[in-house]
Amino acid sequence: MGSFEDVMPQGASHNMPGVLENGLVPFVQSTGIDKERLFKAVNLQKKGAEVDFAIGEKLFFDSRTTSNPLKVDKLGDIPIPVSVKDIQRLKEKSELGLYGKGLNSFFDSSKRLALQIDASKLTSTIIDDLNLLSMVMRHLDLPSDLMNVQAKLRQLILYESDGHYQCTSESEKEYGSFGTTVLQLPVEGGHEGGRFKVQYQGKEQVFDNHQDSDRCFYASSFYGNCQHSMEPITKGAKLTLVFDLVWTNAKNIIPQDFPVFLTALKDIKGSLPSWIRNRRGHNQNKNPRNDTLPNEADASFTFEALTVAWSSENHSTEKLDSNSLLLEAEENTFKIVSMEGATSKLSENCNDNHHNQTQHQTPLDVSIQGGVCTMGVNACNEDQDEEDSEVKEVWTFEENVLYFVLEGKYVEDDFTFRRLQGKDRELAQLLQCCDFLDTHLALVTQTVSISRADSDDSYGCSDDSDHENRKSTTKISRWIDSKDVSKKLSMDLNWKNQCVGPLRNLPTSDSEITDSEDEFGGCDYWNTTTTEEHSYYFILVIWPKHQSVQMYCRYGLHALLENMEVKSSSTSWLKKNKQKATEKLRTIISFCSADPWKVWNQTRLAKGELTRRLLRLCIVLRAREEGLSLLKIIASDFPLPQERVSSMQGTFEGIQTEQVAKAIAELECLVIGWKDSADVIQKMISPDRITQQLVPIISLAQHLLNFHCLEGAVLVGDRISSSLINFNKQQTQRIKQSEIQSYVEFMISLEENAKTANPLRAKSFTTLFSKLESSIQCNLVLKLEAQVRSRFKNSVSCNSMFQELCKALPLCDLRSPFIKENAIVDLMCCYFRIGNEELLQTLISKIFHVPANPGENNSLSSEEVLAKVISSPLILELALSSEIGLSVVLSLVDKQLISITIQLQQILRDKAQSPANVNRLYQRSETQLLLSLSSCLRIVIRLEKNSSNSTAQRSSSISSLLSKLSVLQLTTVLNDIFKSSSRHLKKTSSTIIRQICDLLISRLNAKTSFMLSKSTFLQTVKALIEVNDESLTQTLFKQFCEKDGTESRNKQNKSGLLREILSSPEVWGKLDSSSRQLIMKTCASLIHSRIAEIIQSLNSLNGSTTTQNKSLRKLVIEGIVDCVQLFFWGEKNRFDLEQTITAEAFQPLIMKLNSSVLLELVLQLYKSESDARPNIKKFPICMDWYRTICRILFTVEFVSLVNLDVATRIVNCLLWLEDEESWKQFTQSVCKNFLSSRGNLFVQIFLKDLFIQRALKDFAPAFAAFVHIVDHWAQRTEKLKEPIFSWQQSNAVVPNYPEVQTFLRSPEESMTYMKFGGIAEARRLADSLNAMGQSNNFSVSVTTSGSGKNSRCDIVKNRNQFERRARDFFSRKAELIELVKLRIRLGQEIAQAEQLADAITSTPVATDEVCVVPPPKRPKLDIPVIELE
Repeated sequence: MGSFEDVMPQGASHNMPGVLENGLVPFVQSTGIDKERLFKAVNLQKKGAEVDFAIGEKLFFDSRTTSNPLKVDKLGDIPIPVSVKDIQRLKEKSELGLYGKGLNSFFDSSKRLALQIDASKLTSTIIDDLNLLSMVMRHLDLPSDLMNVQAKLRQLILYESDGHYQCTSESEKEYGSFGTTVLQLPVEGGHEGGRFKVQYQGKEQVFDNHQDSDRCFYASSFYGNCQHSMEPITKGAKLTLVFDLVWTNAKNIIPQDFPVFLTALKDIKGSLPSWIRNRRGHNQNKNPRNDTLPNEADASFTFEALTVAWSSENHSTEKLDSNSLLLEAEENTFKIVSMEGATSKLSENCNDNHHNQTQHQTPLDVSIQGGVCTMGVNACNEDQDEEDSEVKEVWTFEENVLYFVLEGKYVEDDFTFRRLQGKDRELAQLLQCCDFLDTHLALVTQTVSISRADSDDSYGCSDDSDHENRKSTTKISRWIDSKDVSKKLSMDLNWKNQCVGPLRNLPTSDSEITDSEDEFGGCDYWNTTTTEEHSYYFILVIWPKHQSVQMYCRYGLHALLENMEVKSSSTSWLKKNKQKATEKLRTIISFCSADPWKVWNQTRLAKGELTRRLLRLCIVLRAREEGLSLLKIIASDFPLPQERVSSMQGTFEGIQTEQVAKAIAELECLVIGWKDSADVIQKMISPDRITQQLVPIISLAQHLLNFHCLEGAVLVGDRISSSLINFNKQQTQRIKQSEIQSYVEFMISLEENAKTANPLRAKSFTTLFSKLESSIQCNLVLKLEAQVRSRFKNSVSCNSMFQELCKALPLCDLRSPFIKENAIVDLMCCYFRIGNEELLQTLISKIFHVPANPGENNSLSSEEVLAKVISSPLILELALSSEIGLSVVLSLVDKQLISITIQLQQILRDKAQSPANVNRLYQRSETQLLLSLSSCLRIVIRLEKNSSNSTAQRSSSISSLLSKLSVLQLTTVLNDIFKSSSRHLKKTSSTIIRQICDLLISRLNAKTSFMLSKSTFLQTVKALIEVNDESLTQTLFKQFCEKDGTESRNKQNKSGLLREILSSPEVWGKLDSSSRQLIMKTCASLIHSRIAEIIQSLNSLNGSTTTQNKSLRKLVIEGIVDCVQLFFWGEKNRFDLEQTITAEAFQPLIMKLNSSVLLELVLQLYKSESDARPNIKKFPICMDWYRTICRILFTVEFVSLVNLDVATRIVNCLLWLEDEESWKQFTQSVCKNFLSSRGNLFVQIFLKDLFIQRALKDFAPAFAAFVHIVDHWAQRTEKLKEPIFSWQQSNAVVPNYPEVQTFLRSPEESMTYMKFGGIAEARRLADSLNAMGQSNNFSVSVTTSGSGKNSRCDIVKNRNQFERRARDFFSRKAELIELVKLRIRLGQEIAQAEQLADAITSTPVATDEVCVVPPPKRPKLDIPVIELE
């Protein structure tokens, strides 16, 4: 064992008074502890010198007293003294005594001569008759306060003449056995000889027990590690009973050298006198319980000891003995189990015995004097002073903690008592045998950061000194109790003062070094090295067990509460253990009351959590006195620690959360009652506390009302009301929206009940309302308005309060930046619904006419608010429902039109002066302005029917505004009008709509080259359709169709727009026939024009570069697909219109396409049409054209162009097309490419794609094509031979390097090629060979070397090409097997399906007939056999 050498640096927190860094109180080391003696004791440095290893005593037999006889199985009673006759009877039932131990026992008369009877056949009470055990405990000096000892009979031994045994030692007979007692019985005639010898560590004691052996007992006792022997009997017989001495409460295996162990136990006890509770000896037997604090497997700690101050069994006038206090609660224990970063868990095992609570409960006496909580005990004993000192000791204990540094090295995750080794195990076992100690293991992590700064000479530093900065931190990262249960205790140690043993160095576990360059000291640049060393120390910690309860209460209080919560949740457990649980609860509350500031401010629980949990326990246990005491504690001002009085004001717990408020109300309702709790609750709702805990106190009032405690609810509510009214402006501004809303809800609840209603309460709220922040006033009015016509429509006081609030609201700052625009709109709607014109005009005047406060840049502008109000559909609907609202809204519209006119003029001037400076933000402002204009126009349009609402000035303003708008601006306004109000504008002849449309058409006609965007044009068309004026629509389409963009991009945009029109039912379905025919002609013209352009582009492909070729090819494909899709949409929507374009128009274009472009065209059209609704299958002209180009594709070479994805798309396209001719041509092309890896991709698709396999069965030509491919594959595969390895790579192709190609086709294995102008050229060749090898049928490895003209490539053939060929060969063989299996399976499934279909449609078959399904016939396609070279 050892300690830290220098764990804590000088000046660390453990040397300072007050609170440690973690907020805990430092330990105060008590006096009377001899750490040097303790260290020697645990190191077993005394070799048993202070212990008598053997004792012997002669016990006279009183003939006047009758001793209980010895009972022997099948012999009956053997009276004492034992007669010669009974000796003979015993010999008949005895067995020969053996020498040795266990299975190595044997009979040898030279070593042992005796007869014996096993204890199982014996019954004797003689050890109790003689009080032998007390004598042994006294003579062996065994500590009765540590050891519970029993003497268990082992055997009876009879020695006759010449009987003896040689030197032997006792082996442990059972767990806890540490010694032997031999009781010699008086025998008639006695005996001579037979001296008894005991040896220990070279010392010997001899006991001559023959004198008076006929009438006296002789008792000899010795420890288990002693050697003993007996000399031969010379005359007579000697009869002995052998007893094992057993330590029944031993917690570990007894050490072999028990005298040394016992000496150590005594020294440990002597070195820690202050850790042992002193009790009066005459009270030792008064406690009927075995009150231990055991570390059993099922209980690592007892909670019952915590009730020592309150248990009725301890309320005597005398102090209890040390045994009973140290062993305080064996039956009821709890275990604190912790996990890293989590709250400790509790499990408690309590017995089922309980007493009436009223008979055993001592009431707590918590009082509040001068606002400070004090606590006492109403004693039931005569000796009050003595009992008070006992109670005081529980709460003012000095925490005594010592620790030992273990010598072994352990793994953190496997650090337990069971894993301790060597001396560490001996130390733990020794300390655990001391019942007055509680033992724990702990893992200590020490982190030492050392920063060294060395000057850098390269920067001109001349300082030769080095600078070092050392920082050390130490913490306990893990706790383990004596039962190897991990705990989470918030405890720290005084590392120097509480260590037992000398200081010594321990190894560093790991380190981390970082380097950095930084400024340091007086030099500009220093090289700084930081080393961080982590040391892990494994220590064993002890403290007095009688203080364990207080330790866990202070450092694991949350665990105790959790245990009680879990247990009390069980009704059956609560029924049996209610009294004991209540005693535990009142003891916890007593602990909390001793120093409430520390308990509530240094706990790790969340705010209010401790109070809530204690209150809940009081409710569950119906603990009235405990609950009342708890309320007094949280209602009081806590006394502060002496060192903090000067820096802090008084603190209190009070009502921290709404959950606590609910628990207090429930406690009052179910347990205490309002009469007894009223005074305490009033102390919790003082004006100062209402200011700090407003929401929880409101919640308390609400819950009291919910629990029908009307008197309490009114009291708390009126106290809140009076406090809020007296708030000054600054205090009121700090009130949150949620707080005031909670109070108003509660106040309304009071007014709803006739017994609690008070009109003055609601009326006085107006005073507070005017002081609130503007946004809170707005939100509050809106919240209340929602309840005016429902919740409190019959409440006169609430309605009156609402009216007063509405009058007061316009007086606040409605332009405050904290008020959102939506809130202003909602407020106006609210005032519209109220129907008071005066209030409405006052509100509008305040919003739109009062300028914003200077300096408030975030205030809402009048224009922004006005735009928001006018654009609100709800405002419009409310305005139309009343004359007041109508006039107000129209006045706002006129005001907005004036504002829009001014802003639009400014925008036009800015654009004219500097069009380049128009940015996105500017455009966004313009868009917002146009949307505001459309909002105004929507309102005017809705009111056009009523001519009395229109004015010449308004009409003139609108006309003037519209005339200044461009095409895009007009379309924006028009589309927004219809988007928001289309249902109100259908089939109407609005003057404004007509005016906008006329202006739009005229603007478009004026700009011959201008074209609207696709989305804008479609929106405009939809708007015109909604107006239901065919002439406008035809004019727009005519203008659009006549514009002929010369650029390809314009044509493409025009084509896309035409597709959108054709594919949109809401546009195409509502057009008149003239507009439709015009669009169809435009489509035909556009298709012819684009086909001509594409053909011209195809002609230029041959002369372009590779890069240009790819780009042009992409544009060509896009153009073709675009034209075809436009053709398809025209046919889908032509109906009875004249056909303006035929499929033959595409014939010149198709003939120009190569295979790759044709393949891409087919697949893209398949992709678009397979998902289209409707698709071209329902339109013969389109389907015939598409089927034709598919047939053309499959007649050309397309297999070389495919990869796995393309091949899959081709097969799916064929399955969707359902064209037998295309399948035939596809099959021929695939079969021609049997040896091609790309052709084999189709085989892989058939094998792996389940969807395609199912589809093959549904179309006979497809299945026939599949069968033909399989048959062809089978025929050709049979002719293939397994490749033979050769260095000749005969099919190798290397363009531009004939010498290399010749080498690859030759049997040579390597060559060197040197025809280079430099190493770069050599490397290019090497890269080229490595890249093209697989595709060009060779495989080599190439290395380059040299430089200039001496550059070279060393080319070496490898086996990769051969291995690829071999893999392909065996892969094809395996695929063929699977193909054949697939063909058979699909054929069988087709036949079964056909048979089932025939059976369903034909006459039912008789039950005795057997239906035989013939094997399927393989379908055939008329495909010629293909012979390949």
